[in-house]
Amino acid sequence: KYLAAARSFHGGHWATSVRWLGELVERFPNSPRRPQAVSLMAQAHYQMGAFREAYGVLSNNRLAAGDLADEYLYWMAECRVGQGNLEAADQIYAELLREHPESPRALEASIGMGFVSAQNEDWNRIISLLLPTESIFQKAGGEGFATTELQEGGLLLAEALLEQRDAEAAMVWVKRLPRVMAPERNWRRQLLQARIEMESGQSTAAFATLAALKRELSERKAAPHLHARVDRVHATLLQVDGQWEQAAKIYRQTAADKQRTPAMRIQSVLNAVRLYQHAGKLGLAGEILRGVVADSSMKGLHATSYCLQGELELASGGDAAVAQELFYRAISISFSDSLSARAQFGVGRCLMASGDPSGAHEAFFKVLEYGGTSNWVARVRYTDALSLLADGKLEEA
Repeated sequence: KYLAAARSFHGGHWATSVRWLGELVERFPNSPRRPQAVSLMAQAHYQMGAFREAYGVLSNNRLAAGDLADEYLYWMAECRVGQGNLEAADQIYAELLREHPESPRALEASIGMGFVSAQNEDWNRIISLLLPTESIFQKAGGEGFATTELQEGGLLLAEALLEQRDAEAAMVWVKRLPRVMAPERNWRRQLLQARIEMESGQSTAAFATLAALKRELSERKAAPHLHARVDRVHATLLQVDGQWEQAAKIYRQTAADKQRTPAMRIQSVLNAVRLYQHAGKLGLAGEILRGVVADSSMKGLHATSYCLQGELELASGGDAAVAQELFYRAISISFSDSLSARAQFGVGRCLMASGDPSGAHEAFFKVLEYGGTSNWVARVRYTDALSLLADGKLEEA
């Protein structure tokens, strides 16, 4: 029965594998094949996305793992990654390396720790894990990066070095990667190359690399999140090159793409508005914000949009009454104290611009009721003092 269950597992019949292997584990608790059956059952759970169940199977049988102790630890760590518990995963990877330094899973555990560090943006730790000559990664990669684990390690190390502003060293590791890799890993390599080229002052080469990458992603109908990642890098490089309006256009296109996640679209709107403002294109920023209010799928951004429209109206020397109405709309639908405070501050500015310093003082007083950072409170109080000066209340000011 074990052989049939194993064949089922290797054939990708995960649910059947779990059932048959579970029966074997329960009926033959003393079988020499029990540790392997537990391992396969946990992996079958893992393949179905049942990370909690997989972890439970391994944890409950860990004391009887025998020679598979390192294998159990590896899959327990992978389960924690699948659950999003990166801190726990990191601890288990470290335990595997500490207790089983010669394990065939040692390289994967080392790369796993690098992955967790990348999610936490702990670039120094990645470098300390992967760069020393005595590290598991360096010893394994001496003859080239033929395996997926070594390729992943090379990409992580190159990114970490780039984040530490060592573009030259980062490019060394990018060039060590094989020319033929899985598509998504190859796209990551191209993205890193573009960032390195920009960091090295080779903006023409960087934009050419990105253009080629975008064409390939389109031809292969890559997933939206990959397009989004490339677009973010492209926009960032344009900002570095001082092309604010072009960068804003990329974010605007992302914001209009309803295949992207709501969070991605919202962040793209805010980025586009910020960049258009920086470029002095306040009219284009306003167009985007008005489009947000008309889009029911972006309802969570409506209050922010009204507030930003009010600020744009004031910044462009527009009608203070129109701006004030926009701020009131923001306050009426806001669920955020910080946003309400910002809109209320805008109301005070509008009243000052309309020649009503007394009303402005009342508005600023309401802003302070929301609290906020010391810098924000100082700004409100300073502006409030200006309203008191305008009202002739010099001592209060």
